[in-house]
Amino acid sequence: GIAVFDENDFKQKVYTPLSQGAAEVESFIMLSDIQPMLNTLKKLNLSMQLNYFIVNDCTLLAINVQ
Repeated sequence: GIAVFDENDFKQKVYTPLSQGAAEVESFIMLSDIQPMLNTLKKLNLSMQLNYFIVNDCTLLAINVQ
């Protein structure tokens, strides 16, 4: 996966690839609160499956577009 350190990283490494047609993205988000970032994905209006695992204060996130 890809390491994400802030919201700008999330937009560049997760949001943008999905908006450009990527079928899946895996990332390791180095923040404790990922909800604001996940909320931005709603703007894409895509059917997605989100899988995530919380490890300490970080989240391993896998997104598959269906």
